[in-house]
Amino acid sequence: VPIGDDPLPVFAKADGVLDFTTPASTVEFAGYAAQARIVHVVGTTGCTADDNAKIAAAARHATIVKSGNM
Repeated sequence: VPIGDDPLPVFAKADGVLDFTTPASTVEFAGYAAQARIVHVVGTTGCTADDNAKIAAAARHATIVKSGNM
């Protein structure tokens, strides 16, 4: 995997992403998953209502499976 500062090309080459990061990263990754139209499996805890709303918006364009307790 090439190292770079733009994660979107990496997301675009993936079938899906497993995400156990921070809430801020999860929201950002949900946006990338939506742009790449890939599956995003989220196990991140501590998401706020605002974070969840942003993830739900991204889920209009990507399959997102989210559970704070995996």
